[in-house]
Amino acid sequence: MLNFLKVLKGVVSYFSSKVQTSKKFRKRLLLPFCSLIVCYFVLVGVSGKTFAIDFPAGRILNNNDARHTCPAVCRNHNYHWHGQWKTRPNDQSVCGCGWDLDKKGAVFNHLNDAEQRKFDTFQNAINNRGLSAKDAAHEIGDSDYKKLQGNQYQIRLSRNNRVTFLVEDDTHIVKILIVGGHT
Repeated sequence: MLNFLKVLKGVVSYFSSKVQTSKKFRKRLLLPFCSLIVCYFVLVGVSGKTFAIDFPAGRILNNNDARHTCPAVCRNHNYHWHGQWKTRPNDQSVCGCGWDLDKKGAVFNHLNDAEQRKFDTFQNAINNRGLSAKDAAHEIGDSDYKKLQGNQYQIRLSRNNRVTFLVEDDTHIVKILIVGGHT
């Protein structure tokens, strides 16, 4: 991110020096525009929307080595490798592992505020922190996480409303089927 900010500052400086701009133009248009760009990258991120939990992986030398090492490291922790890895200053490498959330095709029924907060906590734990469905269910407290049949699971949001979802262990995706209602 710091490199991006340096590049952006360089672009603004170059633009300002090559094009005749007034201080008023830079102050009222150019700087606010650049600030919006910076805010976008800070809030959304430069690298896309993949979140991961880092697990130690010994020493990884390059991308080919990571492609060989990281899938096994993540599988050992019941996660999926997202393609991320890094070597820390102590020469110890880590692999970025996590779960993904899929809500495409889900049926959403009305939830009250408390139920919505629980569902948001559940989905954000998976989507933003890479947690498994079981760990995400633990985040909301007494959710009665249970297996229904096959790879279909359910958590309780309240006495009346549940979330039904699939846990795809091979791809590490939690696919939401129904939010609200009672199965």
